[in-house]
Amino acid sequence: MKSIRSEQILTVAGAAGKGEGVPVYLVGGSIRRMLTGKRMSDIDLVVDATRGAISLAERLAQKIPYASRPVAVSSFPTVEVRCGDITIQISEPLRNITMDISGVGGPLSDAMKQDVLRRDFTVNTLLCPVDKPAPEKIIDPLGSGLSDFEQRVLRTPLDPQETIGNDPIRMIRAIRFSNLEGFAIETALATAIRAGAPKITTMPGERINTELSKMLTGSQPSESIRTLHDHDLLRFILPELSALAEVDQPTGYHGDDVLSHTLKVLDNIKPELRLRLAALMHDLGKSSTKTEKDGRTVFYGHQYSGASDAKRALKRLRYPAKLIDEVASLIEMHMVAYREEWSDTAVRRFVRKAGEQLNDLMELYRADILARKPPFDDLSDFENLNERIVAVDAEEILKITSPLSGEEVMEILSIEPGPEVGKALDAIESAIVDGKITADSQTARNFLLNEYVTKRVGG
Repeated sequence: MKSIRSEQILTVAGAAGKGEGVPVYLVGGSIRRMLTGKRMSDIDLVVDATRGAISLAERLAQKIPYASRPVAVSSFPTVEVRCGDITIQISEPLRNITMDISGVGGPLSDAMKQDVLRRDFTVNTLLCPVDKPAPEKIIDPLGSGLSDFEQRVLRTPLDPQETIGNDPIRMIRAIRFSNLEGFAIETALATAIRAGAPKITTMPGERINTELSKMLTGSQPSESIRTLHDHDLLRFILPELSALAEVDQPTGYHGDDVLSHTLKVLDNIKPELRLRLAALMHDLGKSSTKTEKDGRTVFYGHQYSGASDAKRALKRLRYPAKLIDEVASLIEMHMVAYREEWSDTAVRRFVRKAGEQLNDLMELYRADILARKPPFDDLSDFENLNERIVAVDAEEILKITSPLSGEEVMEILSIEPGPEVGKALDAIESAIVDGKITADSQTARNFLLNEYVTKRVGG
């Protein structure tokens, strides 16, 4: 990906603002990164002019190499431009509202003062002229934004119930800020979140998954999910997951309720979204499949029920279809019952079944083992299976394809297009994996006409 320095972008934005005679300010995350000395991987700007956002975005697109065309990102006057690996969001203050701005100071227009009050948290009300990006040039309109940032306190510019009512997604953002950026949620805000939790159901799934994904791919994602649960938000965002807090597991194996076990798995797995979603949802099915047998608690088939539950939940949150399928497939396969007694054929079948998701499945298996109650938290089974996967040459197994095409299968078996064609192709490939036949067309043809047909007719 082409790269460009944030300083270049700010220089162009500052010159554009001066050229048009309109103030342009850095705001939000850009200020927080400036104060902590971090690189501006994303840039947030606000322009104090009607149609200023689109005008500035067009100027940036013209003047900055590799810049994308401006794209509207919400119902507010906000547009986005991508410059290499930097995303720039540009907004402008709404001018059709009237608010009491008497408590807002600084060299700002009335519209900008209203914009300050509409923001989510006081630490996001700080502004800095884009042509003078330095900590000493920061404007603190409320007089409390800087001190709240220094004290790592999260509070709202207005009464928290009003701020949440204006945009309920702020409840999730507060928890993300708290756990990923180290802010303590002020008591009144925490109370307002618990009281306003049902309002999160009015938010589009895309906005919820944006916040959830940031939580999941950050450090210690379990803290964010646990805080969502403690503030009563989880049962409205993911009721399937929240319900696991009421499901106990056998003390000799896990010793935790299912939610607690799930959060351990979540922290144990690599910070890739599909893996963390799979970890988060891998035991969803235990709520509906819990039963007692011979004095033991069991969850027969929970992987299949859980895969279905995960699909529904992820669709509700508007995750991409491909990602949903990948996560559901991992959940369905996550019950790896490996034993040293497995034959090489069993290992090859395992590899074949996992397919392209083999590495992801093994990562989920490892994370799940580490989340069990000691002494089950050693990785000997995982390491042994991993060694055997290498020994049977997993890469070659995954390359195996039927030497016959679907059309040839239909001709040989005299069948029409349909699911039976796929079953026959799978049977050929499985026979090759098991070492029953060689990977040539004549042998595959004989297999179909003899063993496969006999089994199909007998079944």
